Amino acid sequence: MLTVGACTDGGSGDADETSSMASPLPVSRCSSLDGEGWSTSDDLREASGFEALALASSGDAVVALAAPAGFGYWSSDGLTWTRAEGKPELGGGCPLTVSGGAEGFVATGTTGATPVTAFSRDGRVWETVPASTWPAGDVEWFADVCAGDDGFIVAGATGDALGSFAWSSADGRAWSVTPLSPGQVFAATATAAGWLALTVSREPTDGDVAVWTSPDGQDWTHVDAASAPPADALLAYCGTAPLASGDGATVLAPTEGGDEHAIPDVTVWTSADDGAAWTENLVVDVSERGQFAVHDLAWTSVGFVLTGVVDDPGPSEDQASFISFSDDGSAWRTCWTTEELTEVEPLGDGLVLLDEESMLVHVWTGP
Repeated sequence: MLTVGACTDGGSGDADETSSMASPLPVSRCSSLDGEGWSTSDDLREASGFEALALASSGDAVVALAAPAGFGYWSSDGLTWTRAEGKPELGGGCPLTVSGGAEGFVATGTTGATPVTAFSRDGRVWETVPASTWPAGDVEWFADVCAGDDGFIVAGATGDALGSFAWSSADGRAWSVTPLSPGQVFAATATAAGWLALTVSREPTDGDVAVWTSPDGQDWTHVDAASAPPADALLAYCGTAPLASGDGATVLAPTEGGDEHAIPDVTVWTSADDGAAWTENLVVDVSERGQFAVHDLAWTSVGFVLTGVVDDPGPSEDQASFISFSDDGSAWRTCWTTEELTEVEPLGDGLVLLDEESMLVHVWTGP
């Protein structure tokens, strides 16, 4: 059983008091993820032991891709999972990403030293697309894939030039490419106006962060941003720092803390004007709990949802992970958990959360 503290005033448990906002999750208590409004599935346990598992949703469908075996799974409710047809050969390298939109699902991974992509119209049948078929020469690496209202973008770099590129596609199959900057793309997301990407000019510990926007994924404009996030906020152990957008706000979640970065608390960087200005906002203070890592961030029907883990939970060893909620990226409400939630995705009006260690999938559908 995964237990968490109260998310709303008046509930039981150990809720964080970062802000006075009520939890956007419309339940009176969140003391147990197998309580009212919650269901749990263990159908993905056969994927246990794989190096990576990526989750994505679109409408009322959710998919999970496992590496290095390349197995795909699909579900219409997050509870009953079926092995997908085809075998997306996405390798066991880092990163493994997948995103879903109206046109289907696109996934990226690495086989050996070769970046690869896969496509599925509905998550039930997958086909692998070799990187050699992509424009702009040899693809060196894919950093992230994002789905939006008008298709997909994939961020990464090629071996032909030292710089970052954005590949765009309306259908997940035919792609065009646009160079962005002499640096690396560390985060990208779909917005109401199109797309937003963050690049860093040199090594992420001392480079300059640039903000880019595009209405279609092909024509990109550099934004003269005030108080852009620092380069080390884009540090990521694998892939890109989580970046999500919803209801006019864009939120960047730095993924790693600990001794070498001396970060005493979990914060996010938020923009309410398409990346023109950014503010740093506190999510939860972990200074007395140890090192932390943020795993995932998503925009859902209940607002922004962020998941993470504290490596050294201190005296309260049953409070090792956290799940935080916000309606605008500025004020957050946090619950502490006993297991590690690594992925969060919207599913219709509900939520799907994955504990990658136990391979349990938790689904919220309402009280």
